[in-house]
Amino acid sequence: MFVILNSGKVIFVILTVFYSALTLSSNTYWKHNIIVYENILKYTSQKNPMLKNLIEEYLNHGLYLNALSAIKKFSRYYPESSDRYLLEGYYYYKTDEIDNAIDSYNTALKINRYNFQIYYNLSLCYQKLKQADKAIELALESVRLNPFYLDGLIMLGDLKALEKQHALALQ
Repeated sequence: MFVILNSGKVIFVILTVFYSALTLSSNTYWKHNIIVYENILKYTSQKNPMLKNLIEEYLNHGLYLNALSAIKKFSRYYPESSDRYLLEGYYYYKTDEIDNAIDSYNTALKINRYNFQIYYNLSLCYQKLKQADKAIELALESVRLNPFYLDGLIMLGDLKALEKQHALALQ
């Protein structure tokens, strides 16, 4: 009897997980991350750090006005956060305002000089400005701070390859 009860519970859990996954995969309402984050923020405090994820999604989908409005809100909640300036920099980068992006990232560095993402994003800016030496220097710092950040490693390899430093790119 005990074995039958336990196997019944296992089957119930498996079926629940299966039908939940099936529902989520077929329900277009939950497929869009923006909708998920907006709903989370609708039912929780607006000061929820999930606002950062929503801003990144807005930027990734080219919804710049929505992103700018959310960045202003984030800035009110976290005025001295390096993430505030990281998000501003990402906004400026995505809207091709590279000098403003660099200024925002440099402000973020003054607050938190140990954030590998800031160095990575600065490196992207200098790469866009075709300043390979500065881009490599910043990419190296990003990788030094987080040697497991795959995007940083790939970018560093690409930058070294562009500079014809193929042997260094393999290191």
